[in-house]
Amino acid sequence: MSTPPAPPQGRASEPRATGPAGRITRRAAAAGLLAASLAACTRGEEGGPPAASTGDASSPSASATSPAPEQAAPAESTAAATPDHEPREPAEVAIGQTFTDPETDDALTIVSALRDALTTLRAEVVAAGGEVILLQVAGAPGARSVIALYPTFFSLLADGTEAGADLALWDEITASGRTPLDATDDGTPAEGWLALVAPRREETYRCLYLRPEASRDGVAIPAFRQEITIPEA
Repeated sequence: MSTPPAPPQGRASEPRATGPAGRITRRAAAAGLLAASLAACTRGEEGGPPAASTGDASSPSASATSPAPEQAAPAESTAAATPDHEPREPAEVAIGQTFTDPETDDALTIVSALRDALTTLRAEVVAAGGEVILLQVAGAPGARSVIALYPTFFSLLADGTEAGADLALWDEITASGRTPLDATDDGTPAEGWLALVAPRREETYRCLYLRPEASRDGVAIPAFRQEITIPEA
């Protein structure tokens, strides 16, 4: 009987199963290799790119991470440039009211008024529904006169308020071709125009003439008050 050759050095001898048991073992090994290959393929597919998020609460939404689109600047409002009330044509009305200061004998006449006077300085007041009125007055000193006439003696009662003559409109009175009423206290007659501003236009106005308390030769002279009606145009 011959002796089988010795296995190569450095390599262990692997027993080989023979017969039916050996065939079953080889089939099981092949099945194991196939299962390992399928598992590797499955892991490779699972390692692919992740699917797109479908609104997972843990992932930031597009609105939170994307900058908000710039909103167009609102169109510039034209309300300030559009007057609330169309300006009216100036109209002069006669008044002709005369009264005498009982303390000084000064005689005063409210000659006329210019309703809806043109103005640049008070254009915003007119656009908001107000009005500028020019008042023409004349004064003649009496025998006991201490003063003749001051524009600041006049005020307008309108819209529940009292506003004195607007001295800032002096140049606009001159530009209209009229003579502003200049303050005088030298006992000479005086005549001229003064400006009154109403915050809200009215059909008629109450105007107030108020001469303050004064004194002459050490004698006190009580104040004098007189109401004037400015008629509608």
